[in-house]
Amino acid sequence: MCDNSCSDHDILEGFECLCCGHCCRGDGFVRVSREDIAHMAEALHIHVSHFVALYTRDPEVSWHAKYGDRWLIDHAGDSLDCIFLEDNKCLLHDAKPRQCKEFPMIWRNQAMLDDCAGYQRLMRLKKERDGLS
Repeated sequence: MCDNSCSDHDILEGFECLCCGHCCRGDGFVRVSREDIAHMAEALHIHVSHFVALYTRDPEVSWHAKYGDRWLIDHAGDSLDCIFLEDNKCLLHDAKPRQCKEFPMIWRNQAMLDDCAGYQRLMRLKKERDGLS
């Protein structure tokens, strides 16, 4: 989670996603619930079981599996980008999973914030506003 340099107030007040796609790249996982899966399958016009077979994997954390959650697979190769990231945009933006919708409001880590264009913009604006530029 965040260290003391990024409080909830810093994140929430004035944050605007700039759709840079950085939160969709690199190491990590995207947990998807049954509800998330249903929405994404509907957006792709495919059956839920087909979506599960094509785009998800078993979670490596046992309590995720306990609740029926799955993890999205990554792009093929070494990139580890989200399977639905294309040209820095989410192919399922309107049906993206809860975990993605909540970044960086509910969950975040400093490394991801360091690459988040929206967060960096917010911090620049706050410094300018506070006369710290």
